[in-house]
Amino acid sequence: MSMRLAQATVVNLASIYAVKGSGRLLCPGLGSCLAVCALDPVTNVAGVAHLMLPKAPENVSEAIAAKFIDSGLSALLVRLAELGAERANLKFAATGGSQLFSFGVQNQSDLGLRNAEAFRAFAKLHELNVVATDLGGSSGRSLSFTIDSGEVLIRTLAQGEKTLCNFRSQIKQ
Repeated sequence: MSMRLAQATVVNLASIYAVKGSGRLLCPGLGSCLAVCALDPVTNVAGVAHLMLPKAPENVSEAIAAKFIDSGLSALLVRLAELGAERANLKFAATGGSQLFSFGVQNQSDLGLRNAEAFRAFAKLHELNVVATDLGGSSGRSLSFTIDSGEVLIRTLAQGEKTLCNFRSQIKQ
């Protein structure tokens, strides 16, 4: 599910949004969740997935697939292909996976860490061209992806706004 907000489309929690053309896609309020954005700069097909848990149960329904890193990213790849994206042209960036509430100990039950690891494993298994990530830490983030320019911005309260990458110029920051 997504909504239009002042010339931007907000990609809500447990949602996938894909489009051919222009626009600006937003994922506000990322904590342990991940936002994964993708662009095929040749066909101008783009998308964002706002994912919340590492692994889907077996036989997950399409209605809830976007909750999970593995099934959500698979669904994003399908939607991008349906709109004409070529897998070889796709570039990906990801952010989120924070541990917002720390009690002085980092352990394997940390949901943000598990989400980041699930993304890395999926990207490796499916040979995704990941050009930039900003994962982990203890700060929440918001993502803004402008399709026309290819710019992916990350905003945090502590550090302000920074460019994560630009898919069209392939500049990593």
